[in-house]
Amino acid sequence: MQSITITPAVIKAINHFLKPTVMNEDQKFSMGMPNDNMAPYNSWTVRGLTNDEIVKWILEVRSNAPEFVYQGLIALVEKELAESRLETIRNMMYKKLIAA
Repeated sequence: MQSITITPAVIKAINHFLKPTVMNEDQKFSMGMPNDNMAPYNSWTVRGLTNDEIVKWILEVRSNAPEFVYQGLIALVEKELAESRLETIRNMMYKKLIAA
């Protein structure tokens, strides 16, 4: 897998494509904030979501966003989560992709 550096431009693109798709009660505060102001919250958002929410988020981005945004999200998830949790998420994604 190609390595992606998480730059401010990648974070801005991730925010642009993901802000409307991940929306639970705890995240509604972000609706009024400009995308540039959301970058500091990305790592906390990833850490705070359940495994199922992360899988849905990744699959939604994979389907609707440019490849570099998808790869940026993958890099962010890999950076922020423990390897054991990351492996669980990979397995969940694999099962959902096979079932589709």
